[in-house]
Amino acid sequence: MKNRLLNKFSVLVAFMLVVLGTTASAQSVGSVNHNRSFEGTWDSSINFFGVFYRALYSFHQGGTVSESDNPAVDPTFGGDALSPGLGAWEYAAPNKIKVKYRKLAYDATGALHLVYTSSMSLVMATNSNTWSGTLNIVITSPDGSVINKLTDLPVQAFKLSVE
Repeated sequence: MKNRLLNKFSVLVAFMLVVLGTTASAQSVGSVNHNRSFEGTWDSSINFFGVFYRALYSFHQGGTVSESDNPAVDPTFGGDALSPGLGAWEYAAPNKIKVKYRKLAYDATGALHLVYTSSMSLVMATNSNTWSGTLNIVITSPDGSVINKLTDLPVQAFKLSVE
């Protein structure tokens, strides 16, 4: 009886060690230190063929991104009403991320007019307060037909802080 209890206890302890070890391994993979964090809000400048536009980017924990750069109705975009940009980001390498987000453009009647799909490759500077990279934008109609592409637009930003 005593041996049987000891065997059950040994099996239970071994099982717990395996479970705890697996959990610790999963946590260490998911929480890789990428040296400098992109998380936070950034004030950026985008070079559209010699004309500079400002945009705000917020990289959220968990890999989502929010972008805001235009007033609700923007004459630069033919008077379309634009949504904020929403999407995802992930580390591509230490101190480097890739980003993809979408903005929706609605015409004066409220109909979906255009879809702007943007992608960026960004590199964090050694000071951890700035990044730079390139922005690519694919403009499509609501059915997915490509209307235009803007590629390799330089972008840089500095991190907003409370200090």
